Amino acid sequence: KIYKVDELEVVALQGLDRIFGTVIWKEKPLPGVVVSIGNALSDTTDANGAYELRIPEAQQRKEQEVKFVKTGYKLLMKKAFPQVQEPWNVVMEK
Repeated sequence: KIYKVDELEVVALQGLDRIFGTVIWKEKPLPGVVVSIGNALSDTTDANGAYELRIPEAQQRKEQEVKFVKTGYKLLMKKAFPQVQEPWNVVMEK
């Protein structure tokens, strides 16, 4: 998408609508991890440790603070860059 603003071309950033990947522990997928951005967006990893967050347009940013939570594991906060559009694999620790 390209938007015209006072004769200047502004390119809209694309690919900011999704963060996805796998959460692992000891080289194995970790199910049941709550992955969230803020208070409104969250997903729980499935049996394969996979998660996907779909980010509404109003909340899309070049950088997102993502929280990973599972009882018995250390809380993990990481910065994600959705525009990369590649799986984001995360290792949890006890």
